[in-house]
Amino acid sequence: MPSDLIQDSVPNSLILPKLKRMLIKNDVNVIDKFDVAANNQPIKITDPTSEQTAVAVLQLLNENFSRRQLSSGSSTLIKEYELNYAITFTLYKQSLGKQNNDTLLANQTINITREQTFDEAQVLAKTTEQQKLQQEMIRDAARQILRRLQSIQYTNTNANNI
Repeated sequence: MPSDLIQDSVPNSLILPKLKRMLIKNDVNVIDKFDVAANNQPIKITDPTSEQTAVAVLQLLNENFSRRQLSSGSSTLIKEYELNYAITFTLYKQSLGKQNNDTLLANQTINITREQTFDEAQVLAKTTEQQKLQQEMIRDAARQILRRLQSIQYTNTNANNI
């Protein structure tokens, strides 16, 4: 897993705070500050505390929650929902002074699905349950992203030789 990582995210990402905490716990230096070039690609600002000339960039491309009806009762009241959470990301190595980035993980999509029963007599409780399920889905997706990052063979010494 890269030791320095720039986070580039969709606005108001729900997974970002949780993912950031997990990365920091795994000794990854998460860098939030970067300039954006004319082509909207993040460029690392030279960090005076680091001699590194390349950095990994985790780019969260799309994040989406959805809910669809699974079943309904005889009076057409909804009895069960399927909750879906999808996150698409890419990981690439960016070198200062180099035009092209080296893709480490091409567009990856993680889909998490949960089922939830529904009862109109317990709307408040079911709303709270849905929020807890969404948080659980986000946590599971963050863990999956972390596992995929850990599978990458990436070292700072290799980054310096780009």
